[in-house]
Amino acid sequence: MRTCPTGYSTVGEQSGNLKVGVVLVNWNGGELTIPCINSILASSYAPWRILVIDNASTDGSPDQIAKVFPEVILIRNKENLGFAGGNNIGIRELMRAGADLVWILNNDTVIDEKCLEALVRQMEKEPDIAAATGKILYETPPNRIWYAGGYWRYWSMTAPHRGRLEVDKGQYDCAADVDFISGCCMLVRHWALERNGLFNERYFAYFEDVEWCLRARSAGLRLHYVPKAVLWHKVAASVHKNAMGISGGKSPPLVYYLTTRNHILLIRQYADWPWQWMSALVCLLTSRLYLSLGLTVLGRWDKLHNLWQGVYEGLTDGLCCDVAT
Repeated sequence: MRTCPTGYSTVGEQSGNLKVGVVLVNWNGGELTIPCINSILASSYAPWRILVIDNASTDGSPDQIAKVFPEVILIRNKENLGFAGGNNIGIRELMRAGADLVWILNNDTVIDEKCLEALVRQMEKEPDIAAATGKILYETPPNRIWYAGGYWRYWSMTAPHRGRLEVDKGQYDCAADVDFISGCCMLVRHWALERNGLFNERYFAYFEDVEWCLRARSAGLRLHYVPKAVLWHKVAASVHKNAMGISGGKSPPLVYYLTTRNHILLIRQYADWPWQWMSALVCLLTSRLYLSLGLTVLGRWDKLHNLWQGVYEGLTDGLCCDVAT
């Protein structure tokens, strides 16, 4: 695990002309957030400011983070606002302070020393790039791809990760525009956030990044994949830690509810034609029926209930299209 060397550059002494503000959302995850911050502070391109938005943690991690990193700005929410709401607080704060670029980064990541520098240099070279992301690898094994760019499937209204589960052999080492960049690592220009808005807080967590990218692409904004920007992701570690309970397995019931509900909200909001709405919904419900069979066999009744609660609310809830600014 990378650690921050003694005598690192303090936050605020950025390495280039563009002021980069980092947003990390913490939810009972000090053991994740602290290594992430250490890797950021060891970066070859020092960020201008780091914000940690704590989503009402109860494990003492905010105090721990404040003690270890007095130079980091810590904002403590009184309630859990989710990934979307938590990040929006940090984004607004950095935009008010004058950040040129806002880096939305999962707290369960560790970045390569050159990751931020590679992203910034690419955006310096191509000033019309609205947002950029890097090559995201699994923490274990560290050479297996989680994300190497994302593309859009119109018939299912999904945004699959290119290269997922493949061993990284350099097969996705060409920089390219993409349809979707993951909220796990999203470096966004100030002007792009002003033009496109922030995350839709109705989504709370999951698909909020897909929804943001759909808006951006509809507005003609460029989204770019930079393979030299490498980071490692402990996939869904924070959610798993906070919501395992007695559910068993790796995915907590909350994930089944949010991913199902939010996907339906996305379909309802962005399907252009009736055939697209129907094809996407059929694909989603077919996958959920298949998943329900497995949950029934395993006796995961809490997960099964949450999954179909997500279907019900996704289909019946009033569709809120308001975008945070």
